Amino acid sequence: MKKEFEIISLKDNIMNIDPFPGSNFSQVVSQSMKQVEENENLIVKFKFNNVSVSIDKNSSIETASQFYMSELDRMNKEYQSSPAGIAAQEKRESERKANLEFGTSLVNDFDNAVKNKSSLIKWIGQFALLNDCTHIDCDRKALAQKMKDNGFERPFLEDSKFNALDEKTKLEFGILSNAFKEFSEGKNVHPVAHSFSQKYAVLEEKENAISNLSSIREKLTTSINNSPKPN
Repeated sequence: MKKEFEIISLKDNIMNIDPFPGSNFSQVVSQSMKQVEENENLIVKFKFNNVSVSIDKNSSIETASQFYMSELDRMNKEYQSSPAGIAAQEKRESERKANLEFGTSLVNDFDNAVKNKSSLIKWIGQFALLNDCTHIDCDRKALAQKMKDNGFERPFLEDSKFNALDEKTKLEFGILSNAFKEFSEGKNVHPVAHSFSQKYAVLEEKENAISNLSSIREKLTTSINNSPKPN
């Protein structure tokens, strides 16, 4: 069995331990009880999620778990009624209302966004990020239909065909095909669509910058070629 804690100190039958990050509470208690089995006068102490726990010869996983959950509930209620907790709740409520307002305006703007690939991909990224923290109430199947009507229904490609695409087109197919599928089923787009849409925007910006530079060079070359030649 994997060890769940490190022994910090042992003095006068008091063992202080430090649970490893990601450790399981029940396993920490179980292994602490094994320490007590070897010395019935021993008391094992540790903190788990800021709850101080003591294990002695009368302890069990059930009683320790009940105490732990009770303490978590007490601490949570204390925090919620404290000035810091009240302020945090007010902040969350304010953010929720702001997100709902932005979500409403975002949904209302979909008809404009769906007319252009770049704006649609940006819209999907914003929607995915926003809906990850605040549920946006809208007809997702209707969104999928509008994507289809505007030519943005993208199929899922076989691996060989997908891998042959350049990075920007991979992002395009990945974002649009997944969004169309999820919206068609009335579901939400995965939040990762937001980071993918940002990567797409960066690549598109670079592509446009290169295109503009080429255009400037072409105009400059034409201007030079058409300039009067010295006698």
